[in-house]
Amino acid sequence: MIIRFETKIRNDALRPLVEPLVRLRKRRGLQQIELCELIGVADGLVNKWETGKRTPKVINLLNWAEALDAQVAVVTRADDLSNICQAIN
Repeated sequence: MIIRFETKIRNDALRPLVEPLVRLRKRRGLQQIELCELIGVADGLVNKWETGKRTPKVINLLNWAEALDAQVAVVTRADDLSNICQAIN
C-alpha cells in the first residue's frame, strides 16, 4: 500500500501512536509550543493533535517522531499497524 503524505489518519487509530509521542515529548522536557517550532507547524497544533481535536497528516506525524528522536515503528505495537492502515482515508 502506498501512503500519500497528505493522507490523514482517524483519531481512534492514531491513539497508539500519539500517546507514546506525548510521553516522549514530556520526558524530553519540551513544551508543545517548542515542538511546534521544531517541526514547523502553527502554534497550538501539537496541542490539538495530542487532545484529538485535530488529526495530523502522515508527514507531520513522521516529523513529530523525528523531532523526538523516535521512529513511528518503535513507538507503536506491530498489531496496531493493521488498524492504522485500515483507518487511512
